[in-house]
Amino acid sequence: MNKIKEIPVFKTEDEASEFWAENDSTEFMDWKKSDKVVLPKL
Repeated sequence: MNKIKEIPVFKTEDEASEFWAENDSTEFMDWKKSDKVVLPKL
């Protein structure tokens, strides 16, 4: 089992965008435990 990394705290939205552009969310979240969401108005 892979160890889940902690998501850093971002000071700006640009900093967060740059981080997620360079990192894969599967290292920070267990997507198997996520809930499905339906957004019918999108």
